[in-house]
Amino acid sequence: MTYGVDLLTVTRRTLPDCRIIFTFHEFLAICAANGHMVRRTDQSLCTQASQVRCHQCFPERPPEDFMLRKLWFMQHLRHVDCFVCPSQFMIAQYVNWGLPQDKIFRVANGQRTYAAGIARKPPAGPTNRFGFFGQLHDVKGVHILLRAVQLLRAEGFTDFSVEINGDNLRFASPAVREEIESFLAAEARLPATEQLVVCNNSYHIDQLHTRMARIDWCVVPSIWWEIFGLVISEAWMFGKPVICSNVGGMAERVTDEVDGLHFEMGDPRALAAVMRRASTEEGLWQRLHAALPQPPAREQMADEHLRLYRAPATAGWEVQTSGTPEQSVHAQGVLDQFP
Repeated sequence: MTYGVDLLTVTRRTLPDCRIIFTFHEFLAICAANGHMVRRTDQSLCTQASQVRCHQCFPERPPEDFMLRKLWFMQHLRHVDCFVCPSQFMIAQYVNWGLPQDKIFRVANGQRTYAAGIARKPPAGPTNRFGFFGQLHDVKGVHILLRAVQLLRAEGFTDFSVEINGDNLRFASPAVREEIESFLAAEARLPATEQLVVCNNSYHIDQLHTRMARIDWCVVPSIWWEIFGLVISEAWMFGKPVICSNVGGMAERVTDEVDGLHFEMGDPRALAAVMRRASTEEGLWQRLHAALPQPPAREQMADEHLRLYRAPATAGWEVQTSGTPEQSVHAQGVLDQFP
């Protein structure tokens, strides 16, 4: 993001025999809309990039811009020996976009081992405490969680609590920021005994243990694909089952009814129903807790990267693009002016 993708070409020219490993952490190469693959027109999830679809999100830019954008990325990415993604879902998106299947590998993001010895203890009482951890941006879906709380309160179900842990609300859209701020302000005006939601604001990684200890369930209500979801690993590390949206990397990592629970992405009524069930169904938390996997460790991640580094270099592959042959020839001619 800060160096520019042409650094790959500079590296290959400077060190022609080096082995280049490129790690993806988002969809910025595919998607010009912050790499989220969320349609700007209606906020629906996007499944593929094309000249027409991208132009619909950016009507001020002609469709040809996006063909050139892809060719520009591919021109530099072709110097990469292999690519690393943290989830199979992400791999499928990049292969569909045009990267060679045999050059892209899954390596899960490793978790810190400082908490490896922490006992994952079951709660002594009801399992009705929910926690959100992450940035307070639109795509993280905290407003979906707050809407679910409103629905449960309106139905008369108030035997639960929610803790919001995160910051950077200033980067949310004006509408979502107003919704979250209004909810939290109204909640703070209620008598303490009637408050269901508390916002703990930002936290340091060393405070994660204390904050995770105050909840039973970790809620991940993201309304984008979430290519990995590091908070899922953090929840597992502390023995907390995850309730998450049923899409992308979240659905890949959390198995519904086995080690966590899914709900329909972006649907506060679906989330409210799952939260009520999680708070009231006897034995549910214990069953899911018993099946929680151990999150991948940093050492495991490092070993996988070293294995890829030690493989022989095989850089150089033919760039594939979409569009008519005439468009491709013209676009390549443009790119050839910028070696």
